[in-house]
Amino acid sequence: MEDFSLHYRENNSVKKIADRLNYYFGGKRPIVVCIGTDLTIGDSLGPIVGTMLTERKLNAFIYGTLTTPITAKDVVSMRRFLTCAHPTSRILVIDAAIGKKEDLGYIKTCHAPIKPGLGADKNLPEIGNVNIIGIVAEKSSANYSFLNLTRLSKVYEMSKIIADGITGYFNETAATNRISAFG
Repeated sequence: MEDFSLHYRENNSVKKIADRLNYYFGGKRPIVVCIGTDLTIGDSLGPIVGTMLTERKLNAFIYGTLTTPITAKDVVSMRRFLTCAHPTSRILVIDAAIGKKEDLGYIKTCHAPIKPGLGADKNLPEIGNVNIIGIVAEKSSANYSFLNLTRLSKVYEMSKIIADGITGYFNETAATNRISAFG
C-alpha cells in the first residue's frame, strides 16, 4: 500500500487523499512544500495548492504559493532551509507533472521523495518524504510538453481536490489530538 492514484473527478477523491496521508504520516503533520510557478499554467498546480492551504490558515508550515513560488531553481536552497529549520520533520511535496495521455487528470501519491523537473529533463536533487503529483499535461514524443497549453480550470480543480484532501487530513489530526488530550 505505497503508491496510489485516482482521477480528480473520482467520487470521494478528497477523503481518499486524506486517508492516504494518514497512512503515510500516521496522524503527524508534515511540512508542506508546493513546487511550481504561475508563469506556466500547467506548472501552477503546486503554488495554487500552497495558496489555498495558506488562505485556510491551517496550523502548519506551508511553503510555495502564487506570490512566493518555489521554482525548480529554488529546490537546492529549499532543501538546505528545510534541513536547518525542520530537521526532524517529514516533508510532503506537491508538484505538477507531465505524463501519458491516459494519465491526464490523475493525482498520484507516493511514499518517496520527488525529483522536480524530471519531466523537463532537469537534473535536480530529490526533496521530501512523500509526494503528491497532479498529471496536468501530456509529454509528447518530440520531448515537448504541453504545460503551456493546459487549461487553468483543470489545474485549479485538481489543486482544489489536493488542497481539500490535505485540509481534511490536517483537520482529522487536529480532532484526534484534541480527543486524546481530553481522553
